[in-house]
Amino acid sequence: MTNKNTSSKKSQTHPKQHRIPLLKRPWFIGAIILAIVAIITGLIICFSRSHKEDDSANDDKITSVESNNQPNNNEDKPASSEPSDEEERPEDKVVQFEGEDPNKLEEITGVVSYRNVENGKLIIDTNIDQYLTSGGTCTVTIKGQNTGHSDTMTKAAHADIATSYCETFEIPAQGLPSDYYEIKIVITSDDKKGIIKDGVQL
Repeated sequence: MTNKNTSSKKSQTHPKQHRIPLLKRPWFIGAIILAIVAIITGLIICFSRSHKEDDSANDDKITSVESNNQPNNNEDKPASSEPSDEEERPEDKVVQFEGEDPNKLEEITGVVSYRNVENGKLIIDTNIDQYLTSGGTCTVTIKGQNTGHSDTMTKAAHADIATSYCETFEIPAQGLPSDYYEIKIVITSDDKKGIIKDGVQL
């Protein structure tokens, strides 16, 4: 009798304990909530940083485009050190390129083909590059470099097969002092004008 009562008392004083599931414990739920908050906060920080980097990159692109669109005032200003066309070439000289049609030039061009003293006369022959359909005039002026002595003569210009020529100049050499004479021939025809220069020693 004594053993039965003792066992029944032990069973009454120590009832069987029930375990609470892990998901229902308050500290575990709190840990899950904190983890979720931390993840959301991290995502927000990363997104804001990437957005700022994109904005700064766009700002740099806009700045570079604006700087490229700014006009360069130096392009319109010629360099002061470069000589002008008038300084490089005198007005009476025309540069003719190989293969260029001389009839399309704005000025008459040509060369002195012969200059020498014969039979007491200074003979000057001139070839003209252009075909002068209506003829023209050729005026020669010779001037001594040291003496300053000068003579002038005018002849007609005539068209040839494809070019033209001036009639031969014959200047009496008896009245010409010994000197180096500059030769200047002015040709006018077809609303055009040209100057041919050369020289001769007498």
